[in-house]
Amino acid sequence: MLRSKMSKEQKLMPKLRFKGFGLASSKELNQLVSFSSGGTPPKANPAYWKPEIPWISAASMRGNSYGDSPTWISMDGLKNGSREAIQGDILILVRGSMLWNCIPVGIAQRNVAFNQDVKALRSNKNITNKFLFQWFKSQEHRLLNKVVGTGIGAGKLDTDELKSLRIHLPTLPEQEKIAAFLSSVDARIEQLQRKKSLLQDYKKGVMQRLFSQQLRFKDKNGNNYPDWQEKKLGDYLLNFKLGGNYANSETPTNQPLIKMGNLGRGSIKLNKLEYIEDGEVINDTDRIKKGDLFFNTRNTLDLVGKVAIWRDELPKAYYNSNLMRIEFENNYFMNYWLNSYTGLKSLKRLATGTTSVAAIYTKDLLKIKLVVPSLPEQTEIANFLSTLDTKIEQVTQQITQTQTFKKGLLQQMFV
Repeated sequence: MLRSKMSKEQKLMPKLRFKGFGLASSKELNQLVSFSSGGTPPKANPAYWKPEIPWISAASMRGNSYGDSPTWISMDGLKNGSREAIQGDILILVRGSMLWNCIPVGIAQRNVAFNQDVKALRSNKNITNKFLFQWFKSQEHRLLNKVVGTGIGAGKLDTDELKSLRIHLPTLPEQEKIAAFLSSVDARIEQLQRKKSLLQDYKKGVMQRLFSQQLRFKDKNGNNYPDWQEKKLGDYLLNFKLGGNYANSETPTNQPLIKMGNLGRGSIKLNKLEYIEDGEVINDTDRIKKGDLFFNTRNTLDLVGKVAIWRDELPKAYYNSNLMRIEFENNYFMNYWLNSYTGLKSLKRLATGTTSVAAIYTKDLLKIKLVVPSLPEQTEIANFLSTLDTKIEQVTQQITQTQTFKKGLLQQMFV
């Protein structure tokens, strides 16, 4: 059977298109946009560093739109060393350590200055800037493969390579339709991210009020619970145990191993998982069960002392010797207390060692003084904060699902 050959026009067709629009064309990026290079005004002249116009660098390239920055320069600084992008221009990072993981790109929401690590792209009449922005998002994997090293740890995108990239170019009306549809998905993601941020801020504020006793629960009869009592952590601790010292690697086995890198502030992270190698003799007491609370005994000076609770994230898992399983009457309450402002401050004071290698010793941990409520009020507090965590996790899942949906659209709407 003879295979039918695809026409040039068919090869240019994305899988998903809006109906009623004509054929697309293919052009190189330099046929559609002009490139501008940024710069840095002389540091020695304070007159160039007055807050008159935002100065965009890698540090301020977050999200989809750029209009603010931690650093601003004066209009004289703009004229003597930098370059201006006008509202609507595309800004893309072409040099920086972030390029090894992502391609920061966005639209200038106002006139801004930018430095030498950034390029500004201005569209001509054949392409809209919003369509071009979405096209860049669809090409991130392709662009990541073009990042090369600079010799100082940063990545670099070659401008000539960028200019030679070919774009499948629909007609302007279809460009506008595509950009508007994808922008609505972006708006939904940003809305969910704002909602998550507000919930996290609310939780943080509530925790401060709860653990300072500004906010108290009452029992089922409307009466106050007993006064909180001050004791040493060792007086509340029922049991503690370090995990096993197991040979492990990223090669999957049936024995996932939770290590210090998997502990967040209050919750377990599974984005980078390692496994106990086959053939290792495993102590069954190192198997994790729901509600187990873990304390990170060794890490960097900033990260040592992380505390997180296991909520059955995996059907089976074990923990290693850099983690200590600590047991209280209410592990969920103690997870919140140890991750509160007071708890974190108390743990930080115990850390000893260098910036890269530090430890908190058990004898010191047991001496921490804490003021805690009765067990019934501990349960009330833990349940209330767990409800907030559930809401935050639900929003997080919605963000992930919407981002996955957007990624699928980009794959189907662009060639």
